[in-house]
Amino acid sequence: MKNIKRLLQLTLCALAFIMVSNTAQAQYDLTLYNIGNRLPQGNRLNPAFFPDSRMYLGLPVVSGTSVNVTSGFSLSDAIRENGQNSNVLDLNYLLENISENEFYAQKLHFPLLNLGIRSKRAYFTFDINYRHEGGMNLPKDLLATLARGNGHNGDYKEAATKGFVDQIPNEVLETMNFDNLKLSQTSYTEIGFGYGRRFGDRLHLGAKVKFLWGHANIETEGLEGQLVTRPSNYALRMNLGSSPVIRTAGIMALSDDSESEYDDPMDYILESRNFGMGFDFGGLFRLDDKWSFSASLVDVGYITWKDDIKNTHLENAYEANGEDIDRFFELKAEYDDDFFTYFVDQLEDKYSDPEEKKDKYTTWLNGRMYANATYKVTDYFSTGATFVGHAFGESFNPGLNVFGNLSVKEWLLFNANVGYVNKSFNNVGVGTVFTGGPVQLFLATDNLFGALDLNEARQVDFRFGFNFLIGRKKGREWRDKHESQLKDYRIGSNENSSESDSDTEF
Repeated sequence: MKNIKRLLQLTLCALAFIMVSNTAQAQYDLTLYNIGNRLPQGNRLNPAFFPDSRMYLGLPVVSGTSVNVTSGFSLSDAIRENGQNSNVLDLNYLLENISENEFYAQKLHFPLLNLGIRSKRAYFTFDINYRHEGGMNLPKDLLATLARGNGHNGDYKEAATKGFVDQIPNEVLETMNFDNLKLSQTSYTEIGFGYGRRFGDRLHLGAKVKFLWGHANIETEGLEGQLVTRPSNYALRMNLGSSPVIRTAGIMALSDDSESEYDDPMDYILESRNFGMGFDFGGLFRLDDKWSFSASLVDVGYITWKDDIKNTHLENAYEANGEDIDRFFELKAEYDDDFFTYFVDQLEDKYSDPEEKKDKYTTWLNGRMYANATYKVTDYFSTGATFVGHAFGESFNPGLNVFGNLSVKEWLLFNANVGYVNKSFNNVGVGTVFTGGPVQLFLATDNLFGALDLNEARQVDFRFGFNFLIGRKKGREWRDKHESQLKDYRIGSNENSSESDSDTEF
C-alpha cells in the first residue's frame, strides 16, 4: 500500500508543481527580442546581439526577471453569463471553445550574476541564471472527463475492434482519448559562457555554451491512452501506453521525504550530480544602413538526472467493474474519514504495487527559434516583424508579431507590437528602455491587454530589471562609425567600405 500511496502523492505533487508555477511563471519574449540590440538581456535570445557599452554588470534578481504563463485558452472560454447579471464557470462551455489538444506552459527566469565585456569586434559574456519552466499537453477528452465524468462524454465510438472487447463485438462503448497527454516541469541553474564577433561591417555571429545543474524534475512518458466506458453498467478500462512511467528527481529531497537519500534539502542542492549542457546560436546580418535580418536558436540542450531519482512504472491497463452507487455511499458513510485509506486498500487488493526504479534518465530543454527582419525608416523610428517557434515535447507552437521602435535621443526607447500568439491576435506588446548615465532600466510585456484583462488573456507575461553599463560613450562611437560604414552598402551605391578597425582587435 505504501507504493500506491506514493503514486497518489506523486500525482498530487505534480498538480501542485503546476499550480505553484501558475502563480509565478511562464515563453515567447517577442518584445524583448525586438529591442534586444539595446539591452544586454537581448544576448540571451540571440548571442549575436551586442549592447552599446564596453561592459555591463547584472545583479541577482533585479537585472532581468522574466515571468510568463501561456495557455491555449483563456478564462473567458470557460466563464459565461448566466442571464442573472452574473458570471459562472461552465466547463461544458469551455469544451465548446477549445481544440482537441490544448497546451499550458510557464516560465520563471531570474539572474544570479551577469557580466558582458566588449571590444571593437568581439563580445564576451558570463551568466549565472536560475530557471524554472515546463508545461503540459492537455487532450480535450481529459477535460471532458473531468467536467462530465466517464460515460457522459457524448462522443460514442465503435470499440469492437479493440482486443479487450472481443467477447462483446456488437456493444457500443464510449472511448475518451488521452493522446498527447504529457507533463514536464524542470528547475535548474545554468552557467553560460558566450562569444560573439563582428565580421566586416555587416555580419555578427555568436554562440553560447551553458552548463546546467538540475534541481528538480517531473516528467511523464507513455501516459497517452484511452478511457473506455461500457454504458450498460459504467464499467471502465484505462489503457495507457506500452511503458507508462512517471519520473521524478529531487522531489523527495526538496520535500524532506524520509525515503530520500539526502537528509537535508540543502545537501541535495549542493551535492547532486544532475548535470547537462545547453547551447545558443545566433546571427545578425545588416544588408545596408536600412535593412537588417537576424535569427537564433536557443536553449538546445539536455539534463541527465542521476540523484534522488524515483521512476514509477505503471501497468498499461486498469479495469473497474460497475457497482451499485448506493453501495458506494454506504461504504463512504461506514469508513467516514478513513474512506481514503479504504480506497487505497481496495487498489492494493486489485493491483500490485507500481514498480519503482532509480535509473538515471535524460530530459531535453524546450528550445526556441527566432527570425527577424527590421527596416530603419529614420534615425528615430524602425519597424519590422519577428517570428518565434517554441518546442514542447512533440508539439511546436509558433508566434509572429509586427513592431515599431521609437528612439528619443540616446536615453529613451519605446516599442509597440501586435502579434499572433497562442491562436489569438489579441496580443499587444509594449516595451521601454530608459538609460541615464551608467544605469539602464527596462520593462517589457508581450501582452499588455493580458495584464489589464486577465479574463481574455491567453498569455500573461512581463520582464523587468536594470543594468549597470560602463563605457557607453566609447560604445556609441563604435556604433556610429559602424552605421556610417553601412551606408556604403545601400542598394544602388557604387561605393565600397573598407576595414577600418585595427589588427589588434579580438
